[in-house]
Amino acid sequence: MNKNHSFGKGLAVLVVILFVGINAVPSNAESIVNNSSTSFDGKTLYVGGSGPGNYSTIQDAIDNASYHDTIFVYNGTYYEQLWIDLPIQLIGESKNDTIINSKTSNTAFILLDWNQITISGFTLNDDLDAGWILRGQDPLRNINIIDNNIKTYKSPVIVFHGFKDVVIKDNIISATNRSVIDLKGGVNCTIVNNFFSNCSLQVSSGPFNISNNRITGGSIYIYSMSNSLVTWNILQNTMYHAIYVQGGSNNTFGFNIISNHLDPLAEYNSFGIFLFETQKTTITKNYISGNTFGVYLWDSRMTFVCKNTFIDNNVHALFYNTHFHFNKWSRNYWGRPRLLPKAILGLREGQFDLYFYPGFLSFDWRPAIKPYDIPRIK
Repeated sequence: MNKNHSFGKGLAVLVVILFVGINAVPSNAESIVNNSSTSFDGKTLYVGGSGPGNYSTIQDAIDNASYHDTIFVYNGTYYEQLWIDLPIQLIGESKNDTIINSKTSNTAFILLDWNQITISGFTLNDDLDAGWILRGQDPLRNINIIDNNIKTYKSPVIVFHGFKDVVIKDNIISATNRSVIDLKGGVNCTIVNNFFSNCSLQVSSGPFNISNNRITGGSIYIYSMSNSLVTWNILQNTMYHAIYVQGGSNNTFGFNIISNHLDPLAEYNSFGIFLFETQKTTITKNYISGNTFGVYLWDSRMTFVCKNTFIDNNVHALFYNTHFHFNKWSRNYWGRPRLLPKAILGLREGQFDLYFYPGFLSFDWRPAIKPYDIPRIK
């Protein structure tokens, strides 16, 4: 900051610069605040930079903050373990150049212990595998993780158990080895516009909105989730399951692109969408290609599979023990134009745990004659 000490014009220049500097940070943070239901109307504390009174560590600023303050962190590399125990907004100057490295593997890299916390604009480099933890005696609410580069080796990147109104948005989340974001017991949570590399997403409860994410080398695992949307995601080069759903009801999977490359030497089967003991699920307008099984229904009932495009799967669709469970197949494209109904084969467990085909068939009575035009398939 210019500190020209000449009286008169120099003092006026200093006042103008101070005014601009003070007002620039809230303006920079305004777009983040608008993503949250929380109003951060407290004071602004600064970390790094050269201003008078700036803190040298982020944790020192957190320890001296009050409810609804904003902590603005200038570009630099900070070796920290953060414990956030009050509602604040933590904003980095630039997500590529404001870097927080984990300090030790013995405790959580970032521990969130209160409601109404926003973290945005950082590279969060958990190279010591410490991981994130969200905790609280009651379900925590209004947690916003927005527009960060989040890196880890293989431990769970983020572990949130029991929470409400969480937004994970516009982040790049990558792991050197396969990792997972573990979000259990969430209510009213939004996971949108993220890029996951070698990292899977694991969720339960709901409702969730999981949309517009790109996942490479990872999967979406869903347990007992209800009343949720999983839409407009791209999943590529997954292992085993692209989307695995166990339990739950009233979920919709639509407009997802699931694209794998079948490896004839692989020691595992790959599944596009696998439903296990689910109810009232809608699978529509998805593009599913390159899997051992495109859609697999296992003891699932009242499933509506319509207007999907199946390409280059070994078996486009299969069901197990679900023949009389009111599942319906309609107007899907089955790898080539079809004028006659498409039969979907069923399996059933027989005596001595042997699988056999007792004439179990379902039909798509009106299959599509051409693939559906799903945006982002080019």
